[in-house]
Amino acid sequence: MGLWDCYTTTIPCPRKPSFNLFSPFKRPDLGNLGVYPERVGSDAASEWDGRNCGGHWQPQKGVMALKGRGYIQVYTGNGKGKTTAAIGLAIRALGAAKKVFFLQFMKSKVYSEQQIMARLSPNLTLETVGKPFFIVKEGSMPETELNTWRKKAVVFPPGQPPREYVELIAQGMERAEEALTSGDYDLVILDELIVALHFELVTWPQVAALIDSKAPNVELVLTGRGAVPELIEKADLVTEMREIKHYYHTQSVAARKGFDS
Repeated sequence: MGLWDCYTTTIPCPRKPSFNLFSPFKRPDLGNLGVYPERVGSDAASEWDGRNCGGHWQPQKGVMALKGRGYIQVYTGNGKGKTTAAIGLAIRALGAAKKVFFLQFMKSKVYSEQQIMARLSPNLTLETVGKPFFIVKEGSMPETELNTWRKKAVVFPPGQPPREYVELIAQGMERAEEALTSGDYDLVILDELIVALHFELVTWPQVAALIDSKAPNVELVLTGRGAVPELIEKADLVTEMREIKHYYHTQSVAARKGFDS
């Protein structure tokens, strides 16, 4: 059975979807693989596993050279779920006996997931950079709202973030580089590094250099709202969590232990 048989109505497929995901007259691009079956070897199409028809291509030959490549994933957006998605990916990787390094920027050890992740598996290393205090960048919110934050956060002008916070993030960047280059991990997650970039605690050239330093086989995930265009361009996968409705705004519900923190 050929790869494209699952998307046409001319050849029966035991697990054919109830609708065609692609037109039978146009072969779909395989995204980041950047290849069609005929380009990866004459046996590629014949290795389509007919038992798993339903839109999931499972090539057995020809593309195996791509198997060891690690991609760059970005989870961004104003909606809830970025860190949650990263945790889910970490658990999936652990289930495949992969080693995971999970580094949280701008967070202290006060979140519920940290309690279980620390003892979930010997293949998981969890570290937090720490959050000594809240920070707010001038111009990031209306002045009336900014005035309320002045009482409980350090407000700084653009381009002048608190020095001690910058040094703390720099330590985290060093740990991240060690994890990405050591060969000890299959998956490295840098939680909220994008937020640190937004607050100018680290620069884009520094983040770009960090990404470039990763070993070719390491999968890298960065999370946080406000991903810059340069990061989006550099990534292989970008998912935006878009807030449609949130009880925090509609019902003034504070963060709940075990669900939000």
